[in-house]
Amino acid sequence: MSKRVREERSQFDAIGYEKLEVTFVRKDITTVTAVVEYPNNAPDEQTDLELATNLAADGSARELLCPGCSDQEIVLKRCHGCIISDHIHSKFPGKPQAIPRGLQGVYPPNRIVGLLDSGANIFIGRRAPRGVPTKSVGVQRTMHRSRYANPFIISKKGFTLGESLSLYKLWIEQGYKRLSDAQIQSGVSSALSMPETVEEVVQMMTTPSK
Repeated sequence: MSKRVREERSQFDAIGYEKLEVTFVRKDITTVTAVVEYPNNAPDEQTDLELATNLAADGSARELLCPGCSDQEIVLKRCHGCIISDHIHSKFPGKPQAIPRGLQGVYPPNRIVGLLDSGANIFIGRRAPRGVPTKSVGVQRTMHRSRYANPFIISKKGFTLGESLSLYKLWIEQGYKRLSDAQIQSGVSSALSMPETVEEVVQMMTTPSK
């Protein structure tokens, strides 16, 4: 008979979210409707401070665990965890900088359990990585939607990667307050054009320039 393990909740867990649709116009004059999912309890000064000061037992920095990215994407700055890390470090420069970590490609699943159950690490996504059970044997800190999850949903018909990251950075700069329609349009207009997959990045880097 398996033993039921108590599931711990975290101050970084979102208490639900509000789903909205926003409409904006891209540089090519295409009108797009995309989905935004704002947490009901957005991050604040206290959670930012906790991210910076509540370190691992050995004094090392937290790891910010993103279920939608790989470590390769972290290196390429294609993850919202990089934006969180830079933001927190700019506010508290005297503390070790939090380290973004991608959970895509972490095998076997019990390695993810180990990362989650480390007291210093914080889950920053909306849901568990694809193919990984939400609850695993022995895990005490399951992958609940995070207050720091990216509200600007990337999809084929919605936000591109560049648009989503631009808006996430703007959301943080605005104190995690809901963005106005004008701010959404501004964030989209100033977004960098980024390849949508790592494979596209590699292809772009290896294709000789004409």
